Amino acid sequence: MTASSGSLCAVVEQIVKCEHVSRCRSVVDGVEVEGFQTMDPSCLGETSTVGVEIKIGGDVEARLPVRIEIDKGEAGKGRVHVAAYGFEGDVPVDAAEFEPVIPPDFTPARPMMQLGLKK
Repeated sequence: MTASSGSLCAVVEQIVKCEHVSRCRSVVDGVEVEGFQTMDPSCLGETSTVGVEIKIGGDVEARLPVRIEIDKGEAGKGRVHVAAYGFEGDVPVDAAEFEPVIPPDFTPARPMMQLGLKK
């Protein structure tokens, strides 16, 4: 089994479909990237977000994301900033790595943020 960048690329494709602006090319971690950003909350499948900014830098040659930053806030709930980087594709993984280890006293709670694709 290999880890695929398919789902990550699907998220990037969804964001590119939203209203966005292109940013100039730059170098991130030694890789030439082309960037874009959006402030469209519908990219996260939401309409209640008070403020959102999503920035993505993609490898110009490989056409894969290098860095993704999401900054979002909701009225009365504060702000959250997420930065994802260091992506690797076609990495061999064992399916057992994805088996959750849930403590016996775990109680589920409502997630602070959900990233999902629009349907």
